[in-house]
Amino acid sequence: MRNFLYLLIILSSFNASSQNISYVWGMHFPALIDPTEVCCFDYDNDGTLDDGLGDFLVTLQAQSTSNFQDGINQGILDNSIVKAFDWQDLDVLQTNQSFSFQFLDAQINNPNITLQQRMDGLAELLIPTGQVDNLFTANHNLGILNATANQVSGLLNLQFDAQQGLVPLTLNTVKLNATLIENPIGKEEGIYTENLTATNPTIIGGMKIGGILPSDEFLGVLDTQYRTCTCAGVDPTQPLITTTIFFGTLIVSCAQSGLTPENCTAGSFCASVNDFCSNAIGIGSTFDIDENNDGVNDAYSVALRYGVSATSDGIIYSDGFE
Repeated sequence: MRNFLYLLIILSSFNASSQNISYVWGMHFPALIDPTEVCCFDYDNDGTLDDGLGDFLVTLQAQSTSNFQDGINQGILDNSIVKAFDWQDLDVLQTNQSFSFQFLDAQINNPNITLQQRMDGLAELLIPTGQVDNLFTANHNLGILNATANQVSGLLNLQFDAQQGLVPLTLNTVKLNATLIENPIGKEEGIYTENLTATNPTIIGGMKIGGILPSDEFLGVLDTQYRTCTCAGVDPTQPLITTTIFFGTLIVSCAQSGLTPENCTAGSFCASVNDFCSNAIGIGSTFDIDENNDGVNDAYSVALRYGVSATSDGIIYSDGFE
């Protein structure tokens, strides 16, 4: 009787089914997969698509051992990144439907499934309740989805130091566009994105996502991670990365000097701290968006592609009722 009451509580407190929950099997940086393909939205109203962060990551990756796309791919397969969309009242066959949906944190109940199985809709997700943020306002017309959100956390994840793992960042002024498919043949029933073919990986997500990444959000991650580098003499109690505005340009610099990265493991993230500080002054010129409209570029435009699939009929439950 007690288990039956728990089941009733679960069903009433979380009105979701596997058919309106989609799993994110791919998060792709278009610039890192194919630098010639510019994606996804125009944020500075100059008539061209913007991806300032992608341009910076291409340059940074060429100068280091980092591989930002591989970090994301591995994070999805080892389930350190598990995300989902709750489409709520979406009807893929309806015309001109206005509705809202939510980007969710999730857990996976069958963590050892392959990427192909995830793409085929076989992920069994566990959805914690109480998530109230990351809401999109959307319009949908016969499979074509356009949506916006003021602020969303976790759409973008970056890894600078492999030892510290992936860090979710918050994007502002988020835009989303996708062609959605319902119940494709040979796959689990539910909602999928129409995806694209590429070289590496061979299939990339068809959902376009854009946003604005403030410089303090981006540099804050770097500062937090570099401040763990006590092997290089970094004082963890004091900021390493600081910014100032000089003649209309954001200047990035390091506030700590006399660092000794030679005392850190060769090739490690911490061993790069002096190289970062030597080149920090140039980072300010890579920001391409004036988010505050004060004449200073203080943010990156961001472009992402997501691959989304249905979820299995595995249990979706509320917190505390596993």
